[in-house]
Amino acid sequence: MKPTRLQWEDVIQFEEVKGYGQHIWRDGNNLYYVTEEGGIAPQRVVYELPNELFTLLESGERTIRELSYRVKNNYVSRIRQKSGN
Repeated sequence: MKPTRLQWEDVIQFEEVKGYGQHIWRDGNNLYYVTEEGGIAPQRVVYELPNELFTLLESGERTIRELSYRVKNNYVSRIRQKSGN
């Protein structure tokens, strides 16, 4: 998935989903994953978080690290394409 245009200043106005170290935020029905990317001067980057991945995280089937990989590598889109959705 591509990063959203949202900035950290936008995201902190949303509701933080507790238990994930300020990585997951909710705005209504939308979920966002925030991570730091870059080398010497890392920047916070905001991705939309599909409900499917959040459900896997909450159930304990996936860790925050696995979720991060899947969000950054467009994992959900590939699953949807394979299933025909």
